[in-house]
Amino acid sequence: MSSGSDVLKFIYVRVPRTASTSFVHYLETTFQCINVGEQHSSAIELQELWADKWNKYHTFGFIRNPWEWLVSMYNANLSSGAWGKEPLPGAPAGHMRKAEHPFDEWVKLRETTPIDWLSDRDGKLLVDEVRLFEDFVLHSKIKISNLNHPHYREWYDPELVDYVAQKCKREIEIGNYSF
Repeated sequence: MSSGSDVLKFIYVRVPRTASTSFVHYLETTFQCINVGEQHSSAIELQELWADKWNKYHTFGFIRNPWEWLVSMYNANLSSGAWGKEPLPGAPAGHMRKAEHPFDEWVKLRETTPIDWLSDRDGKLLVDEVRLFEDFVLHSKIKISNLNHPHYREWYDPELVDYVAQKCKREIEIGNYSF
């Protein structure tokens, strides 16, 4: 669930694979938070759910280095069993078996990037603040789990690096990311 606080007047948009489970746990144990929406509701969905509070509260979410984020998403899909012969209902066409869609093909099938959870359909940011995953991990001193795969750089060839750089221009600009 995404979280919000009437006491502190904020709404947190939970972007997948950005330490969101750890951050929600932090919010629940530190502040009086209300869980809102589905696990990874977009800013569009939360803006509708909290229409009376959206413009009055501080809204934010996290993004992550897009090359690293894609490797994390790919492996999470594999380990969760989200891949089968047919895409899951509502899942992008890329949610298939690894043998059917190797990483490079899967990346090219992805329709969304991290910033999409925080933007409207025209790409305009709906949140007040975009925070960086790396800053939260650094300051919280949490240990990132599920790193049972090679370093993200090992997944890319130069062509795929360039493809992601073009597709995720906004994340790269906002986070000052580089491969």
